[in-house]
Amino acid sequence: MIDAAGTEAALEKLAQLGIPEDTITLEELAPLASGERLSADEAAQLAGHAAGLALAGLPLGEGLRALAEELPRPRLQAALRRIAEAVDAGQTLDAAVAEQGRRVPEHLRCMLAASATSGRFSQVLQQLSTVERNRLTMNRRLRLMLAYPAILLAAAILLILFLSFIIVPQFTKIFADFGADLPRLTQLIIRVFSSFGGLVVLAASAALVLVVLVAAALKPHLAFVQRMAYCVPGVGPCWRFRGLAEFSRMMALLLDMNVPLPQALRAIASGLRESDLRAACRRMAELVEAGVPFSEALARFRAFPVTFRPLVEWGERQRALPDAMRGITEMCEGRLRFQGLFMEAALLPFVLMLIVLTVGIVIVGLFLPLISLIQKLS
Repeated sequence: MIDAAGTEAALEKLAQLGIPEDTITLEELAPLASGERLSADEAAQLAGHAAGLALAGLPLGEGLRALAEELPRPRLQAALRRIAEAVDAGQTLDAAVAEQGRRVPEHLRCMLAASATSGRFSQVLQQLSTVERNRLTMNRRLRLMLAYPAILLAAAILLILFLSFIIVPQFTKIFADFGADLPRLTQLIIRVFSSFGGLVVLAASAALVLVVLVAAALKPHLAFVQRMAYCVPGVGPCWRFRGLAEFSRMMALLLDMNVPLPQALRAIASGLRESDLRAACRRMAELVEAGVPFSEALARFRAFPVTFRPLVEWGERQRALPDAMRGITEMCEGRLRFQGLFMEAALLPFVLMLIVLTVGIVIVGLFLPLISLIQKLS
């Protein structure tokens, strides 16, 4: 990929690289759509590249353009090129980023703008890059944490369907052909794992998948759906403390840069995935503008644990609110780690043992009549 104003300029650049013109086929890339946003990973990369260039003392425009040539992601390339062109035209970095509009998340635009006016541009960008990468690491950890239960649940459903439609009907036919006397355990297994039971499990699985898909679609928009997701055993608290850790981490960084509290809350609301936290942040911004202390505004919303208020009050008294938010971040990340350890050490082994126990009971129940049949035949 090369960046050129048109076909002739592109051919000139390629000729300078020693590529014969008769071997060249040019394809013009479509411009980035105005509403297409960078992903969280791409936004973190943008912050990290800007921080590296600032620390190295390189010209920002040239550095961003060179980085765009090396990156494999077209959307990030396009964003970097547009920002580089604006910086070369004399705009400041925060103005160039703001010009990208919705393509760059609002919380990232706010942080870049604050870093440009704080006098600590390179240091703040470095912190921003660290914050965004920690956020992505936590999200990946949570996805891996949820993958194992999902696999176990799918395996359990497939096992029940396999027993209901293939194994148990075959044994039932054998027992009927030989007129075997069935123990109560075998009769119970035949009733539970009948074809009708398999259809019930299949319908329940389809309903569960449908509910999960609908909830996933509504969760970013409806706060009550988000609160219902928090009630899911095991994974619900993980979702909750993941969002709270992101909230407090971004608050600490913005307050460090002396961003006004209402503006910081609105910027963070745009960067959060949890709909209940987004709604609470926007409402808290209105309360703080009306003169309500931040600790009191925080305590009015169920989205935040009651343990947050004492720490925030301490930060307000000591004028160390960023430190208080960093303490809350550590507390939330600790709860998230504990919940992950609980799932790995207790919940998941319990589910696995339950599956193994069920298989063992089914095997014993189906083979008990066979033993008596073999004895009669012998």
